This record gives sequence, C-alpha cells and structure tokens, in this order.
Amino acid sequence: MKSVIFTFLTAAVLAASPIELVSGGQPRGVVVVAPTAGPIARRAAALFASRVERKTSAKLPVRSAPPAAGAAIVFATVGSPQLAGFQTPPAAQFGEEGFALVERGERLYIVAREGRGMIYGAGKILRTAQYARGSMRARPPLGVDKPAMGHRMLYLAIHVENFYEMQEARTIMREVVEDMALWGANGVWVWFDQSQYNDPFEKGVDNADARKRWDKEKEVLRLAQDLGLKPGYTMSDNDLYRNQVTPEIKAPNTEKWANFQRLACPSVPRGREIILRNKENLARELAEAGVHLEMGCHFAYDTGGCLCDRCKPWVKTFLNLAKDVHETFRKYHPTMRSYMSDWHFTDEEARTAIDFFRQRKPDWFGGVFKDDRHPADRFTSLPPGYPVLTFLEITEIGGWGTVGANPFPKRLVNIFGDLRRTGQDGYVAYSEGIYDDFNKASAARIAWDPGVTPEQLAAEYANYFFDENVAGDFTRMTSGMESAWTNPMGSWGQQQFVQPAEKADEVAKLALSISAHLPAGVRQSWRWQVFEYRARIGAAIAALGDREALRAQVKEMAHKGASRIEMRRVMEAKRARFEEYARLVTELRDKIYKEPWSRYPPMIPGDFFMCGRTRVDFAAWVALFQELSYVADGIPQV
Repeated sequence: MKSVIFTFLTAAVLAASPIELVSGGQPRGVVVVAPTAGPIARRAAALFASRVERKTSAKLPVRSAPPAAGAAIVFATVGSPQLAGFQTPPAAQFGEEGFALVERGERLYIVAREGRGMIYGAGKILRTAQYARGSMRARPPLGVDKPAMGHRMLYLAIHVENFYEMQEARTIMREVVEDMALWGANGVWVWFDQSQYNDPFEKGVDNADARKRWDKEKEVLRLAQDLGLKPGYTMSDNDLYRNQVTPEIKAPNTEKWANFQRLACPSVPRGREIILRNKENLARELAEAGVHLEMGCHFAYDTGGCLCDRCKPWVKTFLNLAKDVHETFRKYHPTMRSYMSDWHFTDEEARTAIDFFRQRKPDWFGGVFKDDRHPADRFTSLPPGYPVLTFLEITEIGGWGTVGANPFPKRLVNIFGDLRRTGQDGYVAYSEGIYDDFNKASAARIAWDPGVTPEQLAAEYANYFFDENVAGDFTRMTSGMESAWTNPMGSWGQQQFVQPAEKADEVAKLALSISAHLPAGVRQSWRWQVFEYRARIGAAIAALGDREALRAQVKEMAHKGASRIEMRRVMEAKRARFEEYARLVTELRDKIYKEPWSRYPPMIPGDFFMCGRTRVDFAAWVALFQELSYVADGIPQV
C-alpha cells in the first residue's frame, strides 16, 4: 500500500475533491469510527451523522470499519490502526484541540487526538459542505487546523424566565451546546441565580422550583462535558437565597442595584458563614453529579456588593471573599482555576484590583474576565501570569432579543481585533436566548480563525443552517440588521432602533426572498424564524416613523379641508403598522421563544423597556390616535 504523507499546515488551505455522502435523499456514504475509539470520538461520529440527517433527511450508517468501496468519513485517532500506511505528524503537533482533514480516494479522514479535535473536524466538514435538496457533498479545506485562541466559551445564563430557564436541558439547549461545539467552542458555563429562589438544599421550605432549575444546570454541564467541553461556573460571591435574608446579615445600602436586596455582608461572621455554606452545597452537588469544574468566575456586582464601612473598599473585601469561595470549590474540584470579572467596576476599582494582584500575587487566582465595554487594555498592567480574557456581550445588544435576532458580525470582528492586539487568549460569551445564535457561532468562528470576515461568517451560517443559495441575501440582511442600532460598541442593551423605513423595508424584502427559497422545515425552524420576525418587526417600527409628523400631517389636512375619510385613511395606515408591531412582538415571544410575558426584560409592546429600545411609545401612540380621531371628526378638544 502506498503511504500517504500529511502536509502539515498551520491552517487548512488545500481544497478536497467533493465527496458525495447523500444524493436524492439517500445515503451514499458511511461514517466510520473504530470500536476501540474513545468516547468523544464516538460522540463526534454520532453527532456528525445526526447533523447530516437534520440537513438532508438521510441517515448515514455508522460503522466500525470502512467499506471496500464508496464514500466514507473516518474518525481516526493519531496512531490508530485506521491510519496504517499513513505518515502522520506526532500527536503533540496537533495540540489538544487541533485536527487534520486528509483525503484518500473517496475517504475523508478526521485525524486528531481523542477529544474535542474530533468534533471540530466534524464541524469543519459540515459547515463547508455543498448542500442541495436531499444531497450533500463534503468539500472541506485539507490539512491541519488549530484554533488561534485557547478560550472559546459560552455562558448560558439560566434565569429570570428567559428562554434557557423555560426549556428542558435535553431539547433545544442540548442542540445549542452541540452546535456550538461543532462551531469551535470549548467551554460551557452556567450560573445559579440564588436571588431568585429559596434555598434548594434546605428541607421544609418551598423550593421545588429551585431544585428543578439547579438540576437542569447540572445536566447542561454534563452535556457539555460529554462533548469534551470544559465546564465552568460563574458566581456572585455574596448573594443569598430569598429565604435567607435577615437584618442581621443583609448588606446595607444596596437597594439601588438590580439584585432584589438579597445580599449578605461578608464582614458579618454569620453572613460569611452562610455564603460559604451555600457555595459548598453547590460545589458538592456538582461533583456528585459527575461534573468536574475546570474554571470559575467571581462577580463583585450584579448580583453582589456591600457598602458598609467594614467592607470598604468593596473590591478588596470581594477578592478576599473570592479566595475563601475558591478554596471551598477546590475541595470538590481540585483542578479548578478562578477568575475575576470586572463587571460594573469603575476605573478606580479596576486600579484597586490591579494593585491587589501586584502586592498579594495570589496563586489561587487564574486571571481576569474583562468586560467588553471598557478599553481592551484595561488590565494589561497586571503582573505576569494572570491572563486576561474578555467577557463578551452577545445577548443584550440589539434590544435583548425583544425584536428578534441580533446579528452583530462587524462588532464582533472589531472586538476580536482588540483582543489580539492586547494579547488576550479568548472569551466567554454571555447568552440569554436563541436570538443571539448567530453571535454565538460567529464568536467561536473568529476565535478559531481571526482572519474570517463578517461576510464569511454570514455565508457559512447560511450554508449550514439554511441554504447555500441564500448566502448572499443573508449576508446583506444581517448587515442591514446590524446597522439598524445605535452605538453597538460598548453600550450593551442600551441601543435604540434608528433604521429609516427604506432600509428596513430592504431588510424585510431580503428576508421574504430568503424564506421563499428555504425548505418548509428550515423555514419553520426557530433559527430562521428569529430572523424573519426581526425583519418584519423592524419594518413595522420604521414604517411608524415619527408621531409628530403624523400629527402635523393630519392637522394640516384638516386645515385644508380634507374629508374625514381621507384623514382616516392616513391614520389607519399608521394604526395598521402599530398593531402589526404589537402582534409580531407577542407572536415572537409566545410562539418562537415560548417564554412567559413575565420574562426579563419583558416582551410587552407597551413596556418601558420596549419603548426605550424601539422608540415606539405605545401609550403615546394610542393617545395620538385618539387625539387625531377628534381632529378627523371635527370635534373640538377640551
């Protein structure tokens, strides 16, 4: 047998010959994974087959050996018998996460160490394949591929009745975790929002809801761990459960923060005791559930904080408390590294933290998760050995999902440029729902390959989840959606929708064109629906325009003697778009997100939050229609 020599490249660049895996809705190839392969290689093979079936409806057989002839995707661990006759680089050159794609006739080999590299190789083939109705041809770039950044993590915030809190771990949440692994993520984090619940570990209190939520979080981390992803946990160090707040231990003067006043003062011995007991319960149960935490992140604020004299300055008190919490977790998770988040830190507090690390040089401390709304170089003066990662906001921007999908590819490319310039090695992306799915995938993709462009991000997403033929329209649509918002760099959830009607109509027409070309199942999927609703809601908002312009128009018509019917026709055109906006927002919430009206932030068209983001003042529009009805009917107003 002629030996095959790998071309070892830092990035895959050689194009493979197309390998037909599915044709006419029927499998034309197989997936091969050896019976001696490790659990993640087997998981990767099954995941690959499931995604091919989702895309083409064809079930590729999963076998233990390649067929004598025909197409095959072969998962092969470096040094395995499957690679007999191959000359391969040593496993060390792949790193922990790298993989190689090698073509040999109609066989396409995914070669990696046992672990995440197998999944990343599968994802590369899936994203770059050529799809048509009921067909798939694999055509990935060949060679060795490795990630540029070492930390590519997703933080699923399961709380405040958002999408993740409303869904079961084994349904869409599992799908989200699996797909983000295929896009290159290597860690999944959760947070148990203690301030929402009664203590789930205390007997004799009403805590069934708390237990259900906590069990879900453990399951999500196990799902991630089974894929080889690193499990992580975020924590607000001095928060309390609802039934634990007493005047004796309550942190004073924190009422102005959005934490429901459920905070303990760590300078009160009883408060510190309860804080550490709560954290130990969480750490112990995670370990008992088979979760092996690798990373933890400590938040000083939101929730968190104390303004009593004994805790001043709070940052120093917080960091000393974080050490105790870290040691509590390490009893059950001995390899866990702890990081600090600067969420809501003032510049003075950031300098205080830097001084703390310079003076104390804490060996328990792993580094900083720096928020993305402050300059990327905020912590470059930390002592050596304390890496800085970015706490990446992908969920609040663009109205917190209240108007649908919030794609921000240009913003993400710019932010990752700052990360590279300041030597950061990755991110953890904060997510609260399915509407930010494009941003999840884009962040993982950019961190893997920093040279990827916004246009490439959109094209790959469209090809994999929708249809290759709509990639151009999808790219233009996402660009138009991103441009609709004010100040996307750093303002988080505070943007306003400011797109003019002409541009919003263009986005809506692109969505309509894309939808017409999609298979029924794809068109009805939540991934597409969040985009279609976003386009339609945006067009309705923009068409409403300025209330004062409508008032002036109708009053001018009345002044010139226009008929009641003429004035009513103008008013009803606006009222129709107003009612369409309200109907679409409610449908998005109820039918696509399947979240309650009480979710936070509330998706209620008349809510102050919706008013602030969309600039559609519901009550003011209702009042205007009433006012202009008097004008049209010629009735004087008192």
